Amino acid sequence: MIKEEPALKLASALRIQINQALATLKLIASGKDLKKFLWVNGVLVLVLTIGATVFLFTLPLIYDKYGYQINSLAAPAMAEIKKYYGVIYAKVLSKIPIGESKN
Repeated sequence: MIKEEPALKLASALRIQINQALATLKLIASGKDLKKFLWVNGVLVLVLTIGATVFLFTLPLIYDKYGYQINSLAAPAMAEIKKYYGVIYAKVLSKIPIGESKN
């Protein structure tokens, strides 16, 4: 059983750390500290590039290996998406007037 006093001390220490981290994130997001702002943006671009590259090279291999299972799981999802698209088309998109073609 966890005693109350150590749990309260831990919660208090975590609260202080979390508030400091949130204050730093707010400062970075506001762009007031340009150096940190640019550094964070650079790191995010680097992470995005690495992630996209890994995704680009692993997705075809995974699909080659597990294509049948992926298709069997994706088919019901696509049917559901088409059903929702039909509802959206009937309620919204079909009511948008389309101009005459200039051909």
